[in-house]
Amino acid sequence: MLSRSGETLRLKLDIDEGHPDQNGENAFPFPWKPPTGNLMYLMPEVRSRVSLYFKGHDEGSAIAVNCIQGEGEGRQYRERSLVTAHGKELDLYPGRLCIISLDSRVLLDDMKGLSIHGKQGLYITALGKVTVSGKSVLLDGGEGGLSLYKGHVEPEADGSFSFEKDAEFHLQKEGEEVDSRGAWTAVCAYEREDYSGNEYRFRDDPVEENYDYAGLTARVLGGLVVVGGVTIASGGIAVGVAAATGSAVSATAVMGAAATGGTFAVAGLAASDLINRRVSSMDDYVKTALAGSIVGAMTGAAEMVPAKGLARAALEFGGGAAGSAVSQAILEGEVDAGRMFKEGLLAMGMAVVGRIFIWI
Repeated sequence: MLSRSGETLRLKLDIDEGHPDQNGENAFPFPWKPPTGNLMYLMPEVRSRVSLYFKGHDEGSAIAVNCIQGEGEGRQYRERSLVTAHGKELDLYPGRLCIISLDSRVLLDDMKGLSIHGKQGLYITALGKVTVSGKSVLLDGGEGGLSLYKGHVEPEADGSFSFEKDAEFHLQKEGEEVDSRGAWTAVCAYEREDYSGNEYRFRDDPVEENYDYAGLTARVLGGLVVVGGVTIASGGIAVGVAAATGSAVSATAVMGAAATGGTFAVAGLAASDLINRRVSSMDDYVKTALAGSIVGAMTGAAEMVPAKGLARAALEFGGGAAGSAVSQAILEGEVDAGRMFKEGLLAMGMAVVGRIFIWI
């Protein structure tokens, strides 16, 4: 993964190794779909390896779906882990669940039960009753011995708590037991502190990057220039056809349809870029403007042909199929006949429904 923005990744594919265009700017942005869905914002780190999944035969259906563990880590595909760049880890294995930080670990194992390990202190405080029960309960204080206190907790005005001790029990390293009773007040291992400030936060949410509005504007203007050129050309062609055939082809209607189709196509691509926080290439805008304008001009010309009934339906089908072929050829470099047929049927159906509403 070369870079990330919002919820998209720019990838360097293994099959393109050594290709001169495989760099940060030219790498295609693929949408990222984490295993957690929309539960949390979860993006891979730069230079991570990810899997690219194609949902269908169309290369535009590809999505990045999971972050591949590094070599030599000895993990199986069933052992799912979430590892951050800050040493925090969540393991979801078939037989256990483990939460790991730099100094501590909480393990829930199907065979061994619950275990908590840490290099620092372990504190359990509650205003209610704390119960530790089991067939065998083991408390190990290590070199420092083990101390147990019995008492009750009282809240203070400043938000802290005081522990009123009724009895205490100490087990030293040599095994000497010390039991004493008395009134003694101690502050529990709890601090009421405001950690809501930005200086305490680790910001792992999407950071708004400096968006290239100037580049987007330049590409939109370039696309509109192409729309203008196709509009003028389509008007000239309409005038020539009308003069040669004596048909009533309106150059104004054809030019209007070309301008409308091309403008909407460019606007749609620009809106997609803004939503995904990316800027498509000038080549993409030129192709989009060209395809939209040509399809619009073809639609406008088809509307001028005097046909009714089945002839009109056939004309709408042919116009939709031809428009699909033009768009595919310009934008994708190849034409899918099945897609042409479907989009032709769609165009015919929409035209029929539109005329029904007009009659009503």
